[in-house]
Amino acid sequence: MKTILCSIVLSTFVLLSSAANSQGLPVFLSFNELSKDTQRQVNCLAENIYFEARSENLIGKAAVAFVTLNRVVSGNFPNTICGVVYQKIRGVCQFSWYCDPNITKNKLTIYRSPLYNDIRSLAMEIILYYHLLDDITKGATYFHNTKVNPGWKLQKTNQIGNHVFYRSKRDRVEKRKHLLRV
Repeated sequence: MKTILCSIVLSTFVLLSSAANSQGLPVFLSFNELSKDTQRQVNCLAENIYFEARSENLIGKAAVAFVTLNRVVSGNFPNTICGVVYQKIRGVCQFSWYCDPNITKNKLTIYRSPLYNDIRSLAMEIILYYHLLDDITKGATYFHNTKVNPGWKLQKTNQIGNHVFYRSKRDRVEKRKHLLRV
C-alpha cells in the first residue's frame, strides 16, 4: 500500500515536471547526483520526517516536511534545513527526537531501511518542488502530536493525522522559493 501511495505522489510530481522545466529546473535527479551539501540537507529533512512522522501516511509525512521547509523560508529560524532540524533555543531542541539519546544513538541503523529510503526520496521530491506545491499545512511552522497540548498561542492551520499544525503571525512563508541546490 505504501508503495502505491508513493507512486501516486511521485506521479503527481512528474506532472509538475513540465512547470519545473519551463523554469529551467532539474526534474529527475538521483540522490547521488546532488552536491554533498544538498545530500546533507535532504538527509536532515528525511531524518526529521522519519523520527517525527514515520508512522503517518504519506500526507502526514509531507506535512512535517512542509513545516521544516516553511521554517527555512520564514525568516524566524535558521536558513538551512539542517539548521532548522538541529536548532536549539535556550538548550531545548525544536524537534524533540534530536535531543533524545535513545533515538540518536540508533540513527545510523535507519539508513539501511526501505522506509527511510522511501522517506528520503519523498524529502528530495518535496525540496525540489516546494515552491510549486500547495502547502497542506497552510503555512505552518509548528506542530505537535495530538496526545499533547502545549498551550501555544498560535494560529491553528490544520490537523493532519496525529499532528496539529500552527503558524505564528510573524512568519513569512508566502514567499516560498526553490530550495534545492544541485
